[in-house]
Amino acid sequence: MSLEEKISTTIVQPAIFETFGLTVVEAMTCGLPTFATCKGGPAEIIVDGVSGFHIDPYHKESASERIADFLRGARQTPVTGTRSLMVVYSVFMR
Repeated sequence: MSLEEKISTTIVQPAIFETFGLTVVEAMTCGLPTFATCKGGPAEIIVDGVSGFHIDPYHKESASERIADFLRGARQTPVTGTRSLMVVYSVFMR
């Protein structure tokens, strides 16, 4: 997959705080790689490094480096749509 394709199929939600994170759940349900704030709801929804990635909106440099590493393919543990779906269904479809 080209860098352009990875960027266009990745969601980044860098809010300072997110009460729930509906866009995060929607992105995970679609199987998109998801980067979201580690503050609030997304911190409870995403299993960091498994079904998405937590980023700290107060540390822009480390957040942007984490996203860039993923887009460059440097990440060794792949986050798949299947893992994201498993988390969404286990949390919201009981």
